[in-house]
Amino acid sequence: MASRTVKFDTSDLTLIAEMAEMYVNEHGVFLAINKQVQGIIRKCKNNAKTIKISSRKGKGRSLQQTIGKDIAELIGCYYDQSDDNAPVASRPMGMQGLDVILRGNALAEFPFSIECKCSESLNLTDTYEQVVVNCIPQTDWLICHKRKSIPEIIVMLSWDAFKKIIKERK
Repeated sequence: MASRTVKFDTSDLTLIAEMAEMYVNEHGVFLAINKQVQGIIRKCKNNAKTIKISSRKGKGRSLQQTIGKDIAELIGCYYDQSDDNAPVASRPMGMQGLDVILRGNALAEFPFSIECKCSESLNLTDTYEQVVVNCIPQTDWLICHKRKSIPEIIVMLSWDAFKKIIKERK
């Protein structure tokens, strides 16, 4: 069977769930169909739930801090969120600019401009435009993406940057 994706907004999902519940209550549907309808109702209700802005920011902050700490460990320097002079830090939420701040030798050792996204849907075009606009001269851009359905952080970079990394390994 072919699989298709249809996008509904929250109000549509809520309405579908309410209509399905009314249908089941009024018609006393057969048990097998009733289980399928209940599954649809549950999916609609779960997908109609929206995450709070504070939770979104918390997820993003956690990803930024994880990336920052990992970079500091990789290059042998320290990460400190509260120190404005730390070689590696995470940008406070809501501030413009790159998500992971690299200073001095940290930037020389890890020459990437980093944008982090922690979401179930990623608008790649918007994210690309954001990281390119904020890209520091003489660095390559790097997008770090995390979602619940994938157990690891995914990294995206340009093909030219990837080729440069491979050439440096030789």
